[in-house]
Amino acid sequence: MPKPLFKPPVRDTTVNSGREMLARAGTLVLLGGMIGVPLLVIHARETQSMPHFAGAIGLAVFAVAAGYVVRRERLARTRARPVPPPVACPIHNEHPGRGTPAAVAAAHRPRIILLNASLAGPTGNSARALEHLTPHLAPHAELLVVELSGPDARAFDKLEPALANADAVVIATGTHWDSWSSALQRFLEDATPSEGSALWLGKPAAIIVTEHSTGGKGVLSRLQGVLVTFGCTIPPLSGLVLSQAALRANDRAPRAPRAADFWDLNDLTTVAHNLLLAARTRPDATPWQVWPVDRENTHHRWLE
Repeated sequence: MPKPLFKPPVRDTTVNSGREMLARAGTLVLLGGMIGVPLLVIHARETQSMPHFAGAIGLAVFAVAAGYVVRRERLARTRARPVPPPVACPIHNEHPGRGTPAAVAAAHRPRIILLNASLAGPTGNSARALEHLTPHLAPHAELLVVELSGPDARAFDKLEPALANADAVVIATGTHWDSWSSALQRFLEDATPSEGSALWLGKPAAIIVTEHSTGGKGVLSRLQGVLVTFGCTIPPLSGLVLSQAALRANDRAPRAPRAADFWDLNDLTTVAHNLLLAARTRPDATPWQVWPVDRENTHHRWLE
């Protein structure tokens, strides 16, 4: 059995301050007053005892005072708490939904592998989509473009070192009968034994799907689900579908306002922004937990 990926809990031996103890005591008094005051009132009404009425009023005043102390101490701790510095963002937005490049230190440049799963290889629509994405990533990251089809195609076993060294992954594929390309399907099948391993665990993944008219959104959603099961994380707004029908509809209506709900090439800036942010701030793979995975019998025959 593999060792667990989480560390055993460490016992807290921190000594509480006097103010903390006072705040805790005030909380207990406040809770006691909430319970004791109604009981004393009920008992005083049944026994017609003025001392019990006076005791209930005194306990209520004391509980309110204790609650004030607790609230004051909590406010003091909140105001004294240091505010964490904002996470450095590789791209800043001058306009909502659109990113503009900013300088990034070379030491913090993530390594991103771009997998072109187009059946047409470097001449297909997926390759062209990656060409449009590259200018938004190249100033801020080290890029490696890999073809899964065509004369320069590379199989999964040849890509394992590059994947292990990558901080993030981009996959571009066409839509073929409501699914991704056969080249990507072969890649995912060959990668099955690496499911849940450090090769994928916690790595952000972005997806670009191209389509003629329909089917691409289903491909995008299912592929995101597959990558999550492999162990990747999906940053917000990091997947889109570039549709020939939508692009032509916008191009043929130059005087009409562009349809905001239609993805276009301008939205690649958002994909790049969110992927870079996730790649630069992702935690180490160690804290993640992995369920048991059978890595030895992925191709065994079970039907007799």
